[in-house]
Formats: sequence, structure tokens, C-alpha cells
Amino acid sequence: MLTPAAKLRRLLGQWQRSEELASAGWLQVEGAEAVRWLLRSDCEIHGLWAKESTLTSLRPEIEALEPTRIFSGSRQWLCDLLGFPFDRGVVALARRPETIGSAELLQQLASEPAWGLVIADHIHDPANLGTMIRSARCLGARAMIFSPGCADPWSRRALRAGVGHPLLLSLALSQDVVADLHTIITLGGATIAAHRGPCAQPICRSDSFPKRWALVLGNEDRGIQPNVLAACSHQRYIPLREDCDSLNVAAAAAILLAHCRDGAQPLQSPP
Repeated sequence: MLTPAAKLRRLLGQWQRSEELASAGWLQVEGAEAVRWLLRSDCEIHGLWAKESTLTSLRPEIEALEPTRIFSGSRQWLCDLLGFPFDRGVVALARRPETIGSAELLQQLASEPAWGLVIADHIHDPANLGTMIRSARCLGARAMIFSPGCADPWSRRALRAGVGHPLLLSLALSQDVVADLHTIITLGGATIAAHRGPCAQPICRSDSFPKRWALVLGNEDRGIQPNVLAACSHQRYIPLREDCDSLNVAAAAAILLAHCRDGAQPLQSPP
């Protein structure tokens, strides 16, 4: 019978190739803040390995986890267990959430009066994707939709960049982003492309959008696919200084999300 250490080594032995972990149905969460979000999620946690001091910082959330799934020791013990230098204090393994389709998500949202979505169109970098998911959840988006070709939102790098927020935001996979955009427009929503082109307008505080909206962000190099861009009802860009051409997609997402959120509701005067 395998010891807890042997089980972890078997699961994480190829830790740099997270697709092997994913294909086995697992996800790996690192760091106290990300693990705290994991403990608040619906994911089935297989095990948690931590330094003693980090384990203490996870209370009271960790008290709901079965003691037989919790292992603790020194930093060196954790590094030896994982087989590589590790300074994040805690690592947990959990079952990956089930992915729903975007059509199912939009059907659920049809009965809700107001929502904001983020649609990721071929975002390849998992760190960018994880940061975008974190921004989406923090800035009030209801869910996020991914086109085929996006990075894995539950990969080790995405979860680390997203500080665990991918475990709590509703995530859906699209088979046809253009069809999803048409559905959103049919539901009375605005579809807002993050794009700098001849038909685009600068995003500003005076923008007004419906209570239902979706922000579309494209690939780090090529931007939004032409057919997806053509299906959007609005095009907006962030004004930059003249000698700069673009922002990182994750940074741009946070700025545009804040504007879309504020444009979909009356701005409140400060008290």
C-alpha cells in the first residue's frame, strides 16, 4: 500500500507536465491563498500537504477537511516530498470540476436580469488566463467562456496566477463563439470586443451598456478572430500614449472589465 508521500510523488512526479495530471482528472493548487479558495469551493480534495506554520494560517477553513487528508511537516520535508524546491508553503490535490458547455451556461443565464461575462478567444498563456479569471471574479463577472484553443483554466500555472479564483467562477467551454455572441445579443446583451481598429471607440466612463454584457478578449499576438470580431456589437480600446501600441491582455482585461461593469449600471455619487 502506497504511503501518502508515495501517492503524492506518483501524482506529481511529472509536475512540469501538468497535462498528465489533468488527463488523470486532478488539479494542483499551490499557496495558502489559493488553497483557501479551494477549501471554499465544491471540489473534492484528495490531500493537502503543508508546512506547520502554513497549516495554522488556513484555519478555520481547513477544519472541514478530513484529518486523514492533511499532512504537515517542515519546509525541507515538503521540498523532499515534491522533489523540487518549493516555497509556497502548501500544495493540495483535488478533482477537476466538470466543464459545462457555453450553450448550457447561456440557457441558465436567460432567466437572470443582469450579468457580465468574459469571453476568452484563443488565449494561449495559462498565466494570462488565470489572471483574467481572477480579475473577472473580483470585478463582478458572472462567468467566463473559453473558445477551443484556450489554455487550460485549471492548469497549475493558471491556478497559481489566478490565486485559486478559477475554482469559484463559473467556467464554460464554447464550441462556437460566434453562435454564443448571437445568443447574447438575442438575450438583449451587448457584446464588447477589446479591439483597436477603424470602427473602435475609446472606452470611457460615459459608456452605457445594457445590464447584460459580454467582454471579448483575443489572442495575445493576433487579437480577436475576424469572424468573432464581426459578430460583436461594440468595439472598444484603451487609449495609450502615442509610442505604445498595446497592453498585456490580462492587464487590459481588468481595465475594460471595470469600465463595462460601471457602464452597465448608474454611477453612484460618493456619500
